[in-house]
Amino acid sequence: MRDGTVPIQKNNLICVNVTANFVWISTETPPTLSGYNRPCADILSARIELKTPYEAMPGKIDHLNRWTRGMTPRAQQIVYLSHREAEKLKQSEIAPEHLLLGFAILEQGIPFYLIEKQLGARALRAHLESALAVGSAQSNMLFFSTDAESVIDQAQTETKRLNHMYTGVEHLMLAILAIPNSGREMLEELGIDPVEMTRAIRRELDPSL
Repeated sequence: MRDGTVPIQKNNLICVNVTANFVWISTETPPTLSGYNRPCADILSARIELKTPYEAMPGKIDHLNRWTRGMTPRAQQIVYLSHREAEKLKQSEIAPEHLLLGFAILEQGIPFYLIEKQLGARALRAHLESALAVGSAQSNMLFFSTDAESVIDQAQTETKRLNHMYTGVEHLMLAILAIPNSGREMLEELGIDPVEMTRAIRRELDPSL
């Protein structure tokens, strides 16, 4: 079982999260948007069940873990969910839109609440599920597309730029919004302005902005 011990940051809540046979102790702070200021334990109570197919194929976890080092538990869940959904859709690779689908399924974090506030409940998931066609790939091991790799790299850049210790869901969304990729194109199709959404997320992270 993974050692989930992390340094405790001032003013952050300590949360325990158990998913996919891993236990994390997280200092990820819950969102502070009006109407969503819920206790940490409540936010993490709606855990995503990832036991299948990852239990049967540890190699998938090992592969994904190489991309999720330094991520918070929720950011890791989004990456795991993106793999699961791409696999269910018989895709040949994991693209940024699958990361977005991970956000929509997890239903947690500041970016999700901001998008839901603008578009309405479940609008993002409904759009993605209707737009993503079922493919024909049969691979048991999916890899990230060039765009998705760039998004994860950019998320790490956003983390460093904000002088944060861990890459969270906010940094993943900031990355999707920051660079050209298919996920950003889908958000723009829904009427999301990348510049305005970036500003909104940054304000939530730092109210002084």
